[in-house]
Amino acid sequence: MPVECSADDEFCFEEFEQTADFTINGGTARGLSNGMYPFEFEIRGALDCATGEFHALIENGWYDVYMVRYFFDGTMDASYDATSSEFFDGTWASSEPADRQLGGSGTWYTVWTAD
Repeated sequence: MPVECSADDEFCFEEFEQTADFTINGGTARGLSNGMYPFEFEIRGALDCATGEFHALIENGWYDVYMVRYFFDGTMDASYDATSSEFFDGTWASSEPADRQLGGSGTWYTVWTAD
């Protein structure tokens, strides 16, 4: 079933393809930074089930500040616990291709919950 994201979501993953070897290609994350600046990026990566490690690239990212669009790319990583269906200790880092001094980083986590 497709995920439906709304403009009010701070962070929302949709349109992902997961193959048998747990790679993610074409995943898209959209949201609002600080509740007002829209952003979007694609995710391409893999989960190693044996080690519980997730590594991905952030690609074709953009964010909009007062109708000016800025572009970014980067990485995101996390650990995964299959028992709790939880990604934890996640980190992300990004920078702008036009000036690699500009960018950001942070932490993330998510847990699968049934509807």
